[in-house]
Amino acid sequence: MAQRNSSGKPPSERTRTFCSYRDFSGDSSSVDATSPEVGSPRGTGHHHAAASSRNDTIHHAANKLKRMAKTGATKLGGNIMKSRSSKFDIHVVSENDVKADTPVIPTSSMRSSELLQCRMNDRIRDYTKLDNLRIFCGTWNVNGKPATSVKDFLSPSRPPMDVYAVGFQELDLRAEALVLNETGREKDWVDCIGDALGPSYVQLKSVRLVGMLLVVFVRQDLRDNFKAPEAHSVGTGLMRRMGNKGGVAVRVKYSMTTLCFVSSHLAAHQEEVERRNEDFHDIMSRITFDDETGIGDCDIVLWMGDLNYRLENLSYMTDSQIRRRAATDYEKLHHMDQLREQMKSGLVFEGFSEGELNFQPSYKYDPGTDDFDTSEKSRNPAWCDRVLFRGANISVLEYRSYMRLQTSDHKPVSAVLLVPVLVSDPALEKVVFAEEMFTIDRMANTMMPQVELSSSEVMFTNL
Repeated sequence: MAQRNSSGKPPSERTRTFCSYRDFSGDSSSVDATSPEVGSPRGTGHHHAAASSRNDTIHHAANKLKRMAKTGATKLGGNIMKSRSSKFDIHVVSENDVKADTPVIPTSSMRSSELLQCRMNDRIRDYTKLDNLRIFCGTWNVNGKPATSVKDFLSPSRPPMDVYAVGFQELDLRAEALVLNETGREKDWVDCIGDALGPSYVQLKSVRLVGMLLVVFVRQDLRDNFKAPEAHSVGTGLMRRMGNKGGVAVRVKYSMTTLCFVSSHLAAHQEEVERRNEDFHDIMSRITFDDETGIGDCDIVLWMGDLNYRLENLSYMTDSQIRRRAATDYEKLHHMDQLREQMKSGLVFEGFSEGELNFQPSYKYDPGTDDFDTSEKSRNPAWCDRVLFRGANISVLEYRSYMRLQTSDHKPVSAVLLVPVLVSDPALEKVVFAEEMFTIDRMANTMMPQVELSSSEVMFTNL
């Protein structure tokens, strides 16, 4: 599936960033900080060899260079570099246009602090290592039901997680919850998660919009590694602003990797495919973090929720045939899934992947049972509840639903993901930083005007 980067460039293009400087004598040099766009496109459910994981993740991290240079980032340079007057040029060209004799055509000024960031990114392999986080992403539309135990959801027999991200929808269906955005049920559900996970986990961040709630817990011994968590939300419901539909997001930094967790509730009803697509793009474009970046700028995006995509082209089957196939032969319904077809067409969730749907459709059930809807509306089964991800070399360890949890008309769905993160070694980073500072100092010195004092003295009288 084709990807698009956050700047909206065509998916086929890769970019190369050059930091070039010109010394006093007119000679020029350049640093090539080449990187492809985020990850490589992957088909649904495909795993990738771990051997390329470090390279792809490093390329992904280096790709942030263009944004840092554009905004004048001084993260590594800090105040040390602010007094420097020497300037450097940065230009971005298409990889397709790069040839051996491509001239260096500067398009904007680049100060020493930005060159330092460029050179540090170019040497990123020298002071980083690749680590893995085991992350649980779960979603449950609870249909307005009161909080209940989630131990069967969060704590089945599996190795311990490093992170739990749990999204709920339809937390509270009362009118005052929609109008006032107030509900007492948020604390009840957060407490249920805390009880299920126990004292080894602490709450990192939560965010709620009307009935949507996203809660992130992390291992207590890893808590200090998660920096600057922040949360935002956007409504896409009534008048494209109300919070009955929309998305909530939590962004956090883990060493050199930015993680973004998103939980959403998209437009309902069989025929509203285009509206669901619009909701997704609305959430992507309107959620903006404090540094004015968005979801698409994050290294890793983990998206869960009641996405509400349905099954289509079912008219040739009777209701009983549909339900029988959904219960026992659901693989034959995969090609009817609206979300998969929309993703294949590049209309939504560009660059995202998903595990295999090896479980029954998660919607719609008679509450308290495992029976598909027998009400007067007789809604067809569908995989409304999904977990998708975007980022380099993420592995799906588990993707499943939970049939035993019967309080809602939706079944909970979760994915366990192995997420590679780039971690810096502070000692090595200081060494590389010092080396690059020395190199830049030397560059700056070569660009200083040369002044010589003459022993001859010339006197000028009035002319």
